[in-house]
Amino acid sequence: MKALIVYAHPRKGSFSHALLKQVQHKLCDKGMEVEVRDLYQLNFQPVLAGEDTIHVEEGNFVRDQEIFPPDVLVEQEKILQIGLPIYVFPIWWNGMPAIMKGYFDRVFQHGFAYSFESEEPEKEFCGEEGVVFDTDWLASSK
Repeated sequence: MKALIVYAHPRKGSFSHALLKQVQHKLCDKGMEVEVRDLYQLNFQPVLAGEDTIHVEEGNFVRDQEIFPPDVLVEQEKILQIGLPIYVFPIWWNGMPAIMKGYFDRVFQHGFAYSFESEEPEKEFCGEEGVVFDTDWLASSK
């Protein structure tokens, strides 16, 4: 089985980075193939452009750009190729880092992760599971 770890923290000495390394190590010990997507290292562009959002025209959901941007297509393809998505990030100001939020906004868009008009995304993702490791639940679970 393949695992994709999407990681968001700018410092290598952080608790989140230590958690990433531990998760990666444990998965490899279990014989899993692991790929890490470090959003800061990739310099992932988190801003969802207006032309990439859906809107309603004449009662239909449309996007100005019919094809997702190339960097988003890369991430979507990686998600489709794996068996287990894992997300590792800290909680800052009661939320995930902006780069991770932008990843979710841009990658899991209408037409890929969900649709109001087609059942294809539901068929692709129905029954799928993922894992989230955020440092807030670790601190508050004591």
